[in-house]
Amino acid sequence: YGLMVDYAKQIGAHVSIRGVRAVSDFEYELQLAQTNRMLSCGELDTVFLTTSAKYSYLNSSGVKEIAAFGGDISKCVTPFVEELIWEKIQKRKKAKKKLFKGFAYLLNQKNLLKSNSGLASDNPRDEFNINTKYKADLIKEINDE
Repeated sequence: YGLMVDYAKQIGAHVSIRGVRAVSDFEYELQLAQTNRMLSCGELDTVFLTTSAKYSYLNSSGVKEIAAFGGDISKCVTPFVEELIWEKIQKRKKAKKKLFKGFAYLLNQKNLLKSNSGLASDNPRDEFNINTKYKADLIKEINDE
């Protein structure tokens, strides 16, 4: 990762190709192109290509949202990109499930400790001491899986 102008210089490129869907895209892309030209001391030019009208509504946020709700994105992206998106969604679901399980575990341990210690106080210091123990237990539990 890094600046595009540095990468272009590294590979000997003098032209960047950017896609635009609408006037609003062009304003942003023009600013980016001018910045890249300045950073490259005039060595990097930008060529803009407009999208086909049938894809002008498409953007990455929309595709990700469709996928997040289980919709069909095969008409929006290539099979390779579709597979990557589905893999990312599955990883997020697993992470959320693990996090939820961790919070449930933490809450259970906190309630057990309170009932076993007779601690009925709402003193923030007591809560801090309990939370510190649970966090350590939670981290151990998650790492053991």
